[in-house]
Amino acid sequence: METCAKRLESVDMRGTIKTRFGNIPAYDIASFRRAVLLDDSCFMLTMDFLMNQNGIGGVNPLYSRMVDEDMKRNLIDSTSPSQRENRIVLLPVYLDKHWGGVVFNFDDNKLVFYDPMQTKSMKPLEWS
Repeated sequence: METCAKRLESVDMRGTIKTRFGNIPAYDIASFRRAVLLDDSCFMLTMDFLMNQNGIGGVNPLYSRMVDEDMKRNLIDSTSPSQRENRIVLLPVYLDKHWGGVVFNFDDNKLVFYDPMQTKSMKPLEWS
């Protein structure tokens, strides 16, 4: 984490970073330099990076901010999380002022719920 924070300190904060969720001002990732929790922009940038890897799908984090169910469904479908080649699907969850998530691992038929504020690590749940 320390190495990552040092690298981010040398990033030009005047530009934007293009992601599948839209452009993110580089300045928005400045809080990730030494922050423990990710803000919305950092979270979307991290999700975009992970979803660019083979076999990893995900849901646009903005779905959690939408009230209209049809718009929410369309936004979820736009990132194609249910593609057959996805071995892992990331579902971001907004939890009382911070981000957490669920990781669906289809190779092992397990899911892991992650909350950075939890005090004990949770064991993966199995489904069939």
